[in-house]
Amino acid sequence: MENNTIFSPIVFYDNTNTDKSRILSENKGKTGIYQWTHKESGKIYIGSAVDLSSCLSKYYSPLNLKRLDNYISRALLVYTHSAFSLSIIEYIDITGLTKENARKLILSREQFYIDSLVPQYNILKVAGSSLGYNHSDESIALMKKIQKNIDRSGEKNPMFGRTGEKNPFYNRTHTAETIAKMKEINKGKIKSEEIRTKMSVSQKKINNLGENNPMFGKTGDLSPVSKKVYVYSSSSPSILCYEFLSILETAKYFNCSNTTISRYIKNGEVFQKEYILSFYPLI
Repeated sequence: MENNTIFSPIVFYDNTNTDKSRILSENKGKTGIYQWTHKESGKIYIGSAVDLSSCLSKYYSPLNLKRLDNYISRALLVYTHSAFSLSIIEYIDITGLTKENARKLILSREQFYIDSLVPQYNILKVAGSSLGYNHSDESIALMKKIQKNIDRSGEKNPMFGRTGEKNPFYNRTHTAETIAKMKEINKGKIKSEEIRTKMSVSQKKINNLGENNPMFGKTGDLSPVSKKVYVYSSSSPSILCYEFLSILETAKYFNCSNTTISRYIKNGEVFQKEYILSFYPLI
């Protein structure tokens, strides 16, 4: 399949499994922006690195992918690297720049591509979030302001006019195997409003009146459905990663108990080494 980015890549690797040695050797010591692309669905992930080879090598470690447990890492584990292509969409010259200025330049270029391509695998839409950068409050506020002011309507949307043969998924369908893998990757994702509505209708048909209701006698903080839960990045507490309708929904997403979620909210400890949980918006 051809590369579906709207930008012409500097270097393109069609099979990241067989091209592994080339990817790591050709990008050693180079700084730039990279793009993972799932060849069948066209979904992409945008990232940046001071040393592309060092950064990309981490995507070949099953232990590291399991530890990260984010959308792109789960996709790589389920589909395997042979299902993905890799594009280096920009090399960045940081010669003579201070570490801080180099960081700012890299993040500004990554943010440009995130804004332009709207990558589906990037859960956080702020550049550097996946790399553990600690943005200043000022830079976070600025990037959020920029995000809000971006007009992606009409011709300004990168997918505008990409219908029919111009659409990356034109004349193609998912195989049964791919559909099964997509379901595996999406396990635990927040249910859509449509599904929630259907579940609500089904629940209404069940006799949950009085003592038959599992929530009978549970009010206020005792009710796992009484409070929203806000999940923030521990490295950048101003970045909201997820928002759940209840403790119960949060626990289901992270595959743990309601008690565990409640404990981390109460104690204010870092959850799963990367999140801060709160009943209230932090910003």
